Amino acid sequence: MLVSMLNNLARLNTDAIAYMRVAEYWSSGNLGFAVNGYWGPMLSWLMVPFLWLGVEPLLAGKLAMLISGAIFFHGSLFLVRSVGLRLVDELIVAWVLALTIPGWMSNHVTPDLLVAGLMAFALGQAVSRDWLANRRRAFGTGATWGLAYLAKAVALPVGVVVSVLLALCWRLGQAENRQAAWRQLGVSLGLLALVAAPWITVLSLKYDKPTFSTSGPIAHAIVGPGNDRPAPHPFGSTIYQPEPGRVTAWEDPSRMGYDYWSPFASGENFSHQLSLIGQNAKTVFQFLAVFDGLGALLGWFGVGTLVFGLALFAKRPWAKNWLADRWRWMVIPLICLGGIYLPVYVMPVDLRYFYLFLPLIMIL
Repeated sequence: MLVSMLNNLARLNTDAIAYMRVAEYWSSGNLGFAVNGYWGPMLSWLMVPFLWLGVEPLLAGKLAMLISGAIFFHGSLFLVRSVGLRLVDELIVAWVLALTIPGWMSNHVTPDLLVAGLMAFALGQAVSRDWLANRRRAFGTGATWGLAYLAKAVALPVGVVVSVLLALCWRLGQAENRQAAWRQLGVSLGLLALVAAPWITVLSLKYDKPTFSTSGPIAHAIVGPGNDRPAPHPFGSTIYQPEPGRVTAWEDPSRMGYDYWSPFASGENFSHQLSLIGQNAKTVFQFLAVFDGLGALLGWFGVGTLVFGLALFAKRPWAKNWLADRWRWMVIPLICLGGIYLPVYVMPVDLRYFYLFLPLIMIL
């Protein structure tokens, strides 16, 4: 991973500029510019210690991606161990990740590897054999989901829904200790809220309304009726003068002139939303297939789609046997992560949103 980082220092995306600029604001104490609802703060926070040491922002950004890759690697292996797979399975996953992560961490400076790794750690805690009886597991689950939210806001709704559904699996599969599932769920959600609340409070004060992120509404705005593909962000299609002290308005696009819309405002809007969900579902389904060579060749069918389908089956009685195998529960975060993006727009180049699919598919 280090060699890949050093060989791709000049490889950047537009988001990278924003994250590095936000990191510079954090490092200099310019909180007015640093706090924003579009970019999760954690990736920029990882850059700050390097900036304090005099490291150039470009290298600091790449070092943050190196750390993100390490978190994703170890989080994925922790998840493999937690579901009860064998050592040989863990070694296979480690080998695949070692071949894959260097390319992913070199392509972009984004929080996608970081949030995927933190999600993997949270899932590993939530499906550990002793989750029902160990309060620390519940604390770890909630706290790690909270950290994942600070990396990328999408982890907040995904974390809440996945936590509830996994607790339901524990509740239905453990007849002798069913009440413990809801108690542990309460602890997990409480810790998630405790970690996330300060940042949500800061954003709500800045934007004068309850806000946990501005990225979701913006992502929905650019795919409104009349846009077969996402409309360009205003910073890329119009001339914007950044605030004094900023390099680009892309550092916080939250107050730009987006055309927000509601699917319930008219029948046409609702029909457009349903069409959008259908198109995105096809793209996400294709992402399941392209994690192996066969899927990349055939487009729709591959190892990923095959194991996803097989994981839904179990011997009779189906419910009892399905719930007894904790590795099967990985279909839940896979569906939730894929589903959260359906109302907006998922392009074929957006594979980075679904890095967590790789360890989940290999477990299944």
